[in-house]
Amino acid sequence: MSDKKITKNSTLSYYLLCAFSIFLMFFAGRIIPPFAAEITTTGMQILFLFLGMVILWSTVGGVIWPSILAIIALGLTDYTTVNASIVSALGQVALWQTTFAIILASTITISGAGEYLARWIMSRKILQGHPWIFTAVFLIAMTLISSVTNGIAMLVLAWAIVRGIAKIVDSDIKEAYFRIMSVMLIPACAFGEFVFPFRSWVGALWNAFANVLGQSLDYGPYIIITFVLSIIVDICLVMYMRILRVNISVMTKFDNTVIIEKFKNESLNSKQKTYLYTMLVCMIVALVSNVAPRDSALYAMLNNLSVGGVFGVGVAFLILLRDKDNKPVMDWFDITAKAPIWGAFFIVASAIPVASALCSEATGFMAWTSKILSPFFSNISLWLIYFIIILACLILTNLASNTGVAMMMIPLTIPLASAAGANPYMIGICVIFSSCMGLILPGASALSAAVYGMLDEQELRMQDIIIHGGMMLLMYLVLATIVFAVLDPIIGL
Repeated sequence: MSDKKITKNSTLSYYLLCAFSIFLMFFAGRIIPPFAAEITTTGMQILFLFLGMVILWSTVGGVIWPSILAIIALGLTDYTTVNASIVSALGQVALWQTTFAIILASTITISGAGEYLARWIMSRKILQGHPWIFTAVFLIAMTLISSVTNGIAMLVLAWAIVRGIAKIVDSDIKEAYFRIMSVMLIPACAFGEFVFPFRSWVGALWNAFANVLGQSLDYGPYIIITFVLSIIVDICLVMYMRILRVNISVMTKFDNTVIIEKFKNESLNSKQKTYLYTMLVCMIVALVSNVAPRDSALYAMLNNLSVGGVFGVGVAFLILLRDKDNKPVMDWFDITAKAPIWGAFFIVASAIPVASALCSEATGFMAWTSKILSPFFSNISLWLIYFIIILACLILTNLASNTGVAMMMIPLTIPLASAAGANPYMIGICVIFSSCMGLILPGASALSAAVYGMLDEQELRMQDIIIHGGMMLLMYLVLATIVFAVLDPIIGL
């Protein structure tokens, strides 16, 4: 079969899939009658809109145009109007918050400050001659640095470091240690990307979660739990490599003297320091706004400003501030041209209004799911509830869009698990973070898609990701079930 024919078939499949999904979004709900007494005609319209949106997010390699169509399609349902749908999409605090948090994180990545931090860690003398300590520190460092930068950018850097080390020790990147390490770095960078819900599209999930519960929520427990869980999994990945008896003898020859000597003459420049300090201050203020005493003036002031306002002030400050050449410390047009903001922007803009509509009383969807699944959930233990929810999230998020899966699971699981005696706050945190584990197949997440686009460069095979990535998900399933079930009765709203 010629390449030309393959291309034509691929193009035809693409347009057929698009046509089918668009049909679901705009027409299916008006043609197909409700399948249960609880479901309304409006509910069918919203349900098929949601399904079409998730299918497009998961398959066509982009989220922007499906999200635009979803906002318009929502306005053409009996639920609302197009004008009201656009207002609900673009008038969200979460949209402002996510956009400016990503811009601030991108200043650190684009300026090279994130790369500096990674290489600084790799230059520590304690790592020389201790390959397992080096491995653990490398994974944990990528998680920490990705939390204030960008997961994909840090993975690219981490892979470059791995290739550099292989060259230094006169080894082949195809050696077992370097291949498995390359796979382990994927979740390590992904964890960092998702531990702060206000600086990525996870903000959309957090707001949908708050809408389901009908109240504002503290970020603090989510950040602490996911950070600790991420580091535990990082350490378990090292233990997994040891259990496999991966030959690490080649790493005993790793000499980071060259890196140490290089860092004697390098330091962060004034712009990089300003970007880092601004990001850290904004994140600290955002966290303080959640943990300050509720009856204090500080709490009232910071919550009036909101997390979105905090990050907005941070961006404005960097543009207001002038460098030695009397130019803005942050070039808005340069940073926004390079920052990965638009995917997250449109996910937040479309996902929250559609998810809110799906959960509303006007659809009847929640009443139906509760009726069907409540008997099953009412007769199982707390541990089994978390095991089933996490397992469902891991399977679904690796088959479809992680955002879409989380948006579906939040309104579905929280009422059911709550009725069974589980803590709705912990269930929400569990669903959001577990749905971020779309790391095995290319359509599962942006990071996973980027990984498959770079396999040849790293000389990785798809089976490497499936086998070792699958083991990571199994470890996460066990550890997360234990962590969330133990914390369920301890941490409340």
